[in-house]
Amino acid sequence: MLTSKQNNALNIMMALSEEKVIPVRDLISEVSLSVSYLESLIAVLRDEGLIKSMPGMYGGYALSRNPASITVTDILSAFSTSGTPYPVVRALISVSLKDLQDSAQISKP
Repeated sequence: MLTSKQNNALNIMMALSEEKVIPVRDLISEVSLSVSYLESLIAVLRDEGLIKSMPGMYGGYALSRNPASITVTDILSAFSTSGTPYPVVRALISVSLKDLQDSAQISKP
């Protein structure tokens, strides 16, 4: 079972694009989180090297690399409470963020 932080981190990562910077206000609308909670999750994802921030009037957040090179395990492990990922997280090691984004696009009506 995923924690709420892991679930929200997946939603944040799926909302981001490597190609364009997403302003904070747009990201908040997309993932429906408070600014402070979003920023706390963003800090962890940034420290893990999964996202980058762009300061300034047209700033915001973007993926730090291609979504095909970011695994679901990378994201979930950033919020894992133990040093070793548990079996569900470990089982997702070969699933990329791109796979997850593509899957979400297919399932949208």
